[in-house]
Amino acid sequence: MQKDFHYYGIYVLARCAGFNRDDARVIAYSSQYVDDSTESEPINVGDFVFDTVRTAHFGLTSYTWGVQKKVYVPFHFLPPIPLRQSKRKFSYVTKPNSLFSKRLLDEACQDESGLKLYRIGVALHTFADTWAHEKFSGRLNEENDVEAIHFWKNRKWNYHVIENISLDLLPQIGHAEAGYYPDLPFQKWKYKNYKRREILRDNKKEFLECAKEIFDRLVVIPKVKGKPPVDWEAIKDRVEKLLSSENGDERR
Repeated sequence: MQKDFHYYGIYVLARCAGFNRDDARVIAYSSQYVDDSTESEPINVGDFVFDTVRTAHFGLTSYTWGVQKKVYVPFHFLPPIPLRQSKRKFSYVTKPNSLFSKRLLDEACQDESGLKLYRIGVALHTFADTWAHEKFSGRLNEENDVEAIHFWKNRKWNYHVIENISLDLLPQIGHAEAGYYPDLPFQKWKYKNYKRREILRDNKKEFLECAKEIFDRLVVIPKVKGKPPVDWEAIKDRVEKLLSSENGDERR
């Protein structure tokens, strides 16, 4: 997912769930910040020292296991269950609406400290990414191999040879070989995975399910100076319409 969902979408869902403007903005900003925080050293902001945590990373060092396990896996490609609680063969491959992602979000929602809204925003980023990053993992592994990408447009499946070749040259980390296809809310697409099985993805349907889950969880959180929440059915069609738009500015 990109800023249109992690920031603007989260903000709208929080407002509709009853949060006031300031609180909704904190949640949305914290959600988007996960994609923007590429620093790991303290930053001086006037007299205040901001001790950052790197939750995003770009560059050649992404090939290292240190970056993968500290950045990609915990924040963007969360495994379905914790490693220590795995009684079966552990899998790094992300599953939508997993028990692990719901547990992290629940813990953030139950926080009684002044960091509650920030924690909710960060947890919502990871929670939302379990839909967009389904069937991918945050480590360098063949399970992230993507071949023969086709996208649905003008009532037919389309295939770009050059695009497929260029994406296939990228490392098998996360959804690098799938490019931006997993993050575009309007996109219907398909590909062959490392087992040469065809995987069909309808992002609009999956993103709408994600939005509904997020809304339902935000509704039940006690608000400070909030407003009565709206009913999901009152906004469902509008949310779906925005997700269907190929115009990024319109989705914002």
